[in-house]
Amino acid sequence: MVRSFVSSRLLFGAVLVTATSCLAAPVGAEVVSLKSARDTTLYENLAGTSSNGGGLFFFAGRNDNGGVRRGLVYFDVSGAIPHGSTVTAATLSLSAFYTSDDTPRSVELHRLLNAWGEGASTDNPGDPGNGGNATEGDATWVHTFYPTRVWNTPGGDFDISISGAADVAGRGDYSWTSTRMRDDVQRWLDDPTSNFGWLLRGEESAPSTSKGFFTHERAGDTGQPLLTVEFTPPVIERCVPDPTTLCLDDAPGDQRFAVRIHFASDRNGAFAGDAQAVALGDHGISHGGLFWFFSADNPEVLIKVLDGCTSNQHFWVYFSAATDVGLTLDVLDEHTGQHYQRTFPDGVAVPVVQQVDALPCS
Repeated sequence: MVRSFVSSRLLFGAVLVTATSCLAAPVGAEVVSLKSARDTTLYENLAGTSSNGGGLFFFAGRNDNGGVRRGLVYFDVSGAIPHGSTVTAATLSLSAFYTSDDTPRSVELHRLLNAWGEGASTDNPGDPGNGGNATEGDATWVHTFYPTRVWNTPGGDFDISISGAADVAGRGDYSWTSTRMRDDVQRWLDDPTSNFGWLLRGEESAPSTSKGFFTHERAGDTGQPLLTVEFTPPVIERCVPDPTTLCLDDAPGDQRFAVRIHFASDRNGAFAGDAQAVALGDHGISHGGLFWFFSADNPEVLIKVLDGCTSNQHFWVYFSAATDVGLTLDVLDEHTGQHYQRTFPDGVAVPVVQQVDALPCS
């Protein structure tokens, strides 16, 4: 299956969708194409006052005056690929528009180790290789976020190991792909807090080696930085309902949560059992349901699971009981294997539960 992904700042057009649909992938694999969410240039400047966060090009190499240029590019991997997927390939595509000359020069990718920003600065369209005045939030040679936060090392904090490399000559389309790039993307998917993107490092041993690429600010549907990722989605488990298992949805029909209740009491000769589940899907209620202990016309418990992921990265469990029979509640997230459990003593009215950190979202 091939997926197309629309950035929050950019719109995919028919050209991109058609191109990605032609990609071949192994059976069971999926392909997603992401346009960059941020890209900019670090201009060698010890004052840290130059940037082009809003410019049309970003650069790697040395300009004609010998100044070093390093490109930064970031893709929102975790926002486009299901958590738990296995990344099998990653390819970066860039369109070169500006070059100091057409001599092939190696441009390396290095995994960035620190967060950085993209401000509103723009370079001079007639002289794009020198940047413009940095604005608040811009990455510069000195700053991760101008003017207050800085790199540990001027010129950017990055892994010295090369993630990928490609020779860039004159104008045209170029691509980078490697197993190390695949591993970078897998790392970013598994731990989104580690995703700071790549630094593009061109030939820095001589002047006039700079290569300039279109940024995501370029109008139209082609030419912007594109990351194509092939991946195998995770196997998603589903709750299977039975008389004592209540299955609740997160997304419509996904049956993500399995809810069970065991009750027990030492009173009246002692008794125990598994509560009987009452699904309410026929009434349009897929996030909640009921349980009864002794008679179907005498519900004892109402429970619901709500998605609080955008609020605090947890699912919320709300639970209300009309009983003083001791019980143990278990909510299983089939997607993650995480359990939320609560036990209440016999002979005491079961309190209302509003647990807003019951289960992590991933």
